[in-house]
Amino acid sequence: MSFKDRLLADVKYTILNLDEFGENVSYTPFGNSPKLIKAIVRRDRLDSPGQDQSRLLAKQCEVWIANDNEAGILAVTKGEDLISMPVYEEAGSAVDWRVIEVLHKDHGLWHLLVQR
Repeated sequence: MSFKDRLLADVKYTILNLDEFGENVSYTPFGNSPKLIKAIVRRDRLDSPGQDQSRLLAKQCEVWIANDNEAGILAVTKGEDLISMPVYEEAGSAVDWRVIEVLHKDHGLWHLLVQR
């Protein structure tokens, strides 16, 4: 087993584990049907870096999902893909969040910025 294979296995079975930090979200790729996947969601407010440091981005959050066709997704369409999840962890109905940026991608995870 290669390091890349091990990394993806760790993401799928450890990092996104629902008994740890993971939660179920619905991911809808542009033009396709929704898919239930596991994700880690950071719902804290995000401060804008640099010149706009005093501006607060309260309607955004970060999401980590598997870079895998079975457990996650293989491609992202910024501005079009949607993730449905509650505004607050384990509270309320799911709302749609639009993927606005890919913050990072490697062989195991996508790190996405989403906005309501």
